[in-house]
Amino acid sequence: RAIVQSGTCTADTSTISVVYVVGTANSGILLSSSNKCSGNNGDTLLLVGYSGIIDHWESSIDGGTTWDSITNTDDTLIYQNLTTTTHYRVVLQGGLGGQCPNNISPIAVITVSPATVPGAVLSDTTVCSGSNTGTLYLTGQIGTIMNWEVSLDGGNNWFVLSNTADSLN
Repeated sequence: RAIVQSGTCTADTSTISVVYVVGTANSGILLSSSNKCSGNNGDTLLLVGYSGIIDHWESSIDGGTTWDSITNTDDTLIYQNLTTTTHYRVVLQGGLGGQCPNNISPIAVITVSPATVPGAVLSDTTVCSGSNTGTLYLTGQIGTIMNWEVSLDGGNNWFVLSNTADSLN
């Protein structure tokens, strides 16, 4: 209310106006970020500890620069067959019929690694016993070379070599 006085007249109060403050939605926690291999993958994301109404989910494949809307008002989202790292978040409705701003959940990141490609060792060769040298090269691989292996009996038994380079002397 306001108090109003005109000159020497008695002050008086205006009518009362009530302002109602509506709490905003609690964005909760989005479970769970993870690492997946490209292609045949999938899991469920879960929003917990939130309050309010879920408006929709969003995903981004450019690190969160742009977001695509996902029509889903549930607190879970199933993703599958991702081929690139994808960020997810949940948009909760603002109060008062949309007059309050929406609230955004924390982001969950599904990091997608390219599928392993073992590559090819170049090339088969024949050498003389006792006096041979040469280098084998691994090409076309995707992933980290963990080690090389050698077999002396036609591939029945394999022995680990500690080399992690893309060539073997």
